[in-house]
Amino acid sequence: LIAATEEQLKSSEGPWLFGDYSIADAALTCFLCAFNMFDLVDFEGKPNLAKFFAEAKKRPSYKGAKILDEVPMKMKVMLVPLLLIHKIKSTVGPFFSKKMKEADEAYEEVKKAANEKLDQAIGAKK
Repeated sequence: LIAATEEQLKSSEGPWLFGDYSIADAALTCFLCAFNMFDLVDFEGKPNLAKFFAEAKKRPSYKGAKILDEVPMKMKVMLVPLLLIHKIKSTVGPFFSKKMKEADEAYEEVKKAANEKLDQAIGAKK
């Protein structure tokens, strides 16, 4: 997506995706802000994208939105428990999945044996 955007910006007549500023530029700005906040975008070697982002930051709407360049400390603190829960689930989840599968198989064996015994006891034939 980033490479395609760089190419589109290269062929565009100006700093915006399709000439004049549009909803596509607003959407791209939101995308870049989020990725930039989490250090997931690198503008090195992407001069058109870097220029786009610099121009977008100059817009009154960008300034009015009070967008931050990095994750605020409060948000980082709030994310820690979620990250820990994710880490625990990803570590323990496969173990529990395996054990649940084993329990399901054992249940089916017991159920089958119980049905066979019941059929024998009541004289049912298959």
